[in-house]
Amino acid sequence: MLLHRFSCPTLPHRRRQQRVKDTLRPIPYVNPSRCRQVHVQASSASVQPVLKEAAAFAPATVANLGPGYDWMGCAVEGGGDVVVARALPDKPGQVVIEKIDGDNGRLTLDPTKNCIGIAASETMKLIGNVSFGVSLTLQKGLPLGSGLGSSAASAAAAAWAVNGLFGEAALSKRELILAGLEAEAAVSGYHADNVGPSLMGGFILIRWAHSFAR
Repeated sequence: MLLHRFSCPTLPHRRRQQRVKDTLRPIPYVNPSRCRQVHVQASSASVQPVLKEAAAFAPATVANLGPGYDWMGCAVEGGGDVVVARALPDKPGQVVIEKIDGDNGRLTLDPTKNCIGIAASETMKLIGNVSFGVSLTLQKGLPLGSGLGSSAASAAAAAWAVNGLFGEAALSKRELILAGLEAEAAVSGYHADNVGPSLMGGFILIRWAHSFAR
């Protein structure tokens, strides 16, 4: 996949670019009475996290722009989703969704069916040889089915938060689009016009996607 990021000074998010960048910051943790989990295989030569906790914000996006259906999208200033990832050293390879707020109970805690769980699992696979598990909490700032890339924001925030546990040795945002694509494929379709700009910010044109064809 080839992505091009354009400068577009007429877009509101360009005035405060920091608002569309993912940030690492702690948020309060609440341990629920029940959660679901999925496993990612670990090996003997394992990659170690450098942080115990990382949080990421991913913004809303607008896609399907004119003739650029499924190939063009942009990040917008305002609301977004926040995902907090915590390393679980005693649960290697597991992905657990601990809590979701702001969805009115509509989203599942099953990480194999929720885009944050899928994005987290795919990020760990891309990094490879992980030595620990990950617990996730999601704060939904975007309404479901709003046309603002709600699922893409959740997937992007989850991928960037899990990636953040590894510090400077982590994957690039372009590489993480693969994880976001897998998450999007499970809930809305295999296209990057929302998850691309949600991860990278700005205006994104997807020129080629043959290497990611399913």
